[in-house]
Amino acid sequence: MDVKVSYVKAIGILLMVLGHAIANVAGCQFLYDCIYLFHMPLFFFCSGYFFKEAYIERPHEFVKKKIKGLWLPYVKWCLLFIILHDLLLSINFYDIETSTAFGNPYKFKDYAVMIINALLFKYNSDPLLGGFWFIGQLFWSSVIACAFLFILKKMRIGFKSSIMLAILILCIGASVIAIIEKSIPVIGINQRTFFCASMFLLGKLYSLFVLSYKDVEYNALRYSKLIIVGKILISVIVILIVAYTGIAGHDSSLYTTKEWSLIPMKLLVQFIAIIGCFAIADVILKSNHVVQSVLAYIGNHTMPILAIHFSAFKLVTLLMLFMYNMELEKIAEFPTPYYNGAGWICCYVVVATGLSLLLNYFYCIAINKVENLKRIITNNQKK
Repeated sequence: MDVKVSYVKAIGILLMVLGHAIANVAGCQFLYDCIYLFHMPLFFFCSGYFFKEAYIERPHEFVKKKIKGLWLPYVKWCLLFIILHDLLLSINFYDIETSTAFGNPYKFKDYAVMIINALLFKYNSDPLLGGFWFIGQLFWSSVIACAFLFILKKMRIGFKSSIMLAILILCIGASVIAIIEKSIPVIGINQRTFFCASMFLLGKLYSLFVLSYKDVEYNALRYSKLIIVGKILISVIVILIVAYTGIAGHDSSLYTTKEWSLIPMKLLVQFIAIIGCFAIADVILKSNHVVQSVLAYIGNHTMPILAIHFSAFKLVTLLMLFMYNMELEKIAEFPTPYYNGAGWICCYVVVATGLSLLLNYFYCIAINKVENLKRIITNNQKK
């Protein structure tokens, strides 16, 4: 099942890149709205899917795991972009007119402020790391979800019942926070955090009730072509209707004070859409081995894509500017200049995804060589 979740994550990250690539494309608003109904909650769902009941007894281990898996990579990438900021600014990667904090060279005070923000999951305004809000929200929402389960466990409530009750409480909490328009200062825990925590727990609930079912006949039915196609069709129809009517808003996890009542609708729509993604993953399981390998690799390396894809967009934009003899300053437009053409959309998605993975691949090779060199030096010293 791990590889199936990797396929689902690959679908999610590719949709994210596509959504950012078409943000400034005329005629793509409807597709953009469809993608933004569910593509980010999908990752909270997948993260919750792997949550272990044992973490409730040892929540400190869960927090340590999240610090290592989310906070450290977040800080690492933020520090890299903080260091490179002035260089990237000099080559027009930042829009001087619209990016006030990032549109000027950093002074010593600016570096200090940015580093502190990075340590607190608050370095989210940098356009080139625009998707990094997700990492901070995933960290806090997963910790909050674990905390709720820990408390309910102490009240001697069963694991499945605790999850369902926690989802209800978190949704109510998200509604209340949206109504009063309050958030926890400094670390940015807000209505989105509570809502995403409910999606995190919904992922675990899904794994308990559906994917752990042992009945052979039930599993055979669940993986039949008719059921798989039915799931995909239903999810597509629901997404199209909801995106067209706007009955669940146009952002998967953000809503205004007046839209707090949309929370149940959002949760339901996202769940249906994610089930459709899992059904597509079932199709991928029966597809060409090359397709499986590529999507599994993408799904297992979503972090570098999240971190690098906006910067990679700039290379495609540069090519576009040269081909159409446009002003070089347009490279600073975020996430892309206004343009038309399905070919350019594909180019943005392929280059951003491929370059992100390629740079990460070379980075991993370099790290492995450094580690091997350290081992050789250590062994020689022992001799």
